[in-house]
Amino acid sequence: MSSPGPSHWTPVALPNIVLDFTRDRHVAGVANAEAQYQNAVGDEDALTGDLGAIISLSRPREFLIGSSTQIEVQIDFRKLRGRGHDAPENRFGPDGIFQFQISSNGVPSFRKGLPF
Repeated sequence: MSSPGPSHWTPVALPNIVLDFTRDRHVAGVANAEAQYQNAVGDEDALTGDLGAIISLSRPREFLIGSSTQIEVQIDFRKLRGRGHDAPENRFGPDGIFQFQISSNGVPSFRKGLPF
């Protein structure tokens, strides 16, 4: 039986320092959004926009693994329009999408989207 997904998909084993960084960034962003909930309770889009801005990076974070492997982590987000006629948020559900990209020695090797 074949595995699900495209045939070119390969599991990626990331160093703990990279996993810890992305996890810590997510946990801190969610904690901040929870703390700010009362300030924007009337407009969920304000909260999700803030969450995306806190978790995303303005430029890639670089990690040197060993003496020769440089791993870059880029985290971005895209807010889905939730108002107006035929708004994507109304059709698809999520408020936005986080995009995680991992590059090794300058070559993108992994990209995933995470709806929120």
